[in-house]
Amino acid sequence: MSSKHSKLLSLKKKIKQQMKVSQGSKNELANLQKTLDKVNVELARLSKLHGRKSKHRRGTEKKELEQNNNVNINTIGGLQFQATSPPGIGRLVALPFYPTSVNADVTTSSGTNATSSANPVCILSIGNTTANAVTPFVLTTPQISWATLRIVGFEVDIRTNCAQNASPPTLLVSDLKVGGGTNLFTHEDYSDGKFYANENDYYAGLRDYPLLVSPNTTQVSVSAVSPTATGNTITFSAQLICEVLNDDNYGAHIPGPYARGASMVRSTGVLK
Repeated sequence: MSSKHSKLLSLKKKIKQQMKVSQGSKNELANLQKTLDKVNVELARLSKLHGRKSKHRRGTEKKELEQNNNVNINTIGGLQFQATSPPGIGRLVALPFYPTSVNADVTTSSGTNATSSANPVCILSIGNTTANAVTPFVLTTPQISWATLRIVGFEVDIRTNCAQNASPPTLLVSDLKVGGGTNLFTHEDYSDGKFYANENDYYAGLRDYPLLVSPNTTQVSVSAVSPTATGNTITFSAQLICEVLNDDNYGAHIPGPYARGASMVRSTGVLK
């Protein structure tokens, strides 16, 4: 029996003893179980490795053990960490914004200058009331009573139409707030909406990643500018990117300390 195998068996015994006497939280017990699973996997790997014929394993055993030296046995199950960070790919949901406070420059599924709580798509008409611009209006997410969410990002889907073959109009966004709180955008005033476009490889960072708990909702202000006084239009929708931490029907999820950079890469993006 190798020295590494003996250490793993000793560590496995200590972890089991700690789990029996532990009075910690569910998270602590879950972390201990994860550590125990890692030890069992490593023990199984070593058993399989040493079970090979000696003439075959002489060259491969040393190589495989060297490749796995990054597993520091002395630190497994030692320190316990809790981190709040954006979740990994595949655990994100999109929560649409709906036009709840509009003006004559905005057309929704309910008509011009009409709010909509069923369809998030808006059409902005440049110069309808103000030349070269769209009067600011507000979008709001619905109340989510069935879950506790953590905000991870914000994104928009933008389509422009240039009636006079000039430069396209620009969508502007500002003042992303949860329940009337502090602005989550890093910019105090309006920013080009393309900074948050869903075509980007990465989500744009926010000042904070707060919880979204009912009855709180999230609001964002929207406007637009154009080099052409009238005629251009913008069709767009906006989404709040969230992680579901607790669901009334599907239960709670324990978020892990994901790597910030990898978490912010979109599933369709290419990391270069």
